[in-house]
Amino acid sequence: MDSKKLNIFMNVLKYVLGAAGVIACIFLFFGPNGEDTTQAQEAFRDGAAMNTAIYFSIAIILISLVLVLAFFAVQLVSNPKRTFMSIVGVVVAAVLFFIFWGIGSSDNAESIGVAREYNSSISWISAGIYVTFFGIVIGLLAAVMGLFMRFRK
Repeated sequence: MDSKKLNIFMNVLKYVLGAAGVIACIFLFFGPNGEDTTQAQEAFRDGAAMNTAIYFSIAIILISLVLVLAFFAVQLVSNPKRTFMSIVGVVVAAVLFFIFWGIGSSDNAESIGVAREYNSSISWISAGIYVTFFGIVIGLLAAVMGLFMRFRK
């Protein structure tokens, strides 16, 4: 497949998946709110609209994971040095994530106003946020240092 056809296919795929995701999210907007009865909330939670949104999200995540692994495999064969450095970056991010997860968070279910059943998720979410901010800071520092290194020549 030539690159022009591949670009067209990828653009069509991008818009189709985006539209499907938007439609799945719109299903959620028409669900019950917090003031509705418990029966209505439970019926919506177990209904087709919520399942569509959840399974679409799971499918996108799994497909993305498979494509990332396939990309790394192809790149490892064609450009091993740069791909190895990319894999090292992913491993470092994963190690940082688990360090931040192990440290935990000062937040708890009561302090942020969520149900007690989500208390175990708070450390995972906090770790993801910390790794994201850490990556942004490192990226900005690399950009600034790159500017100074370029002007130094």
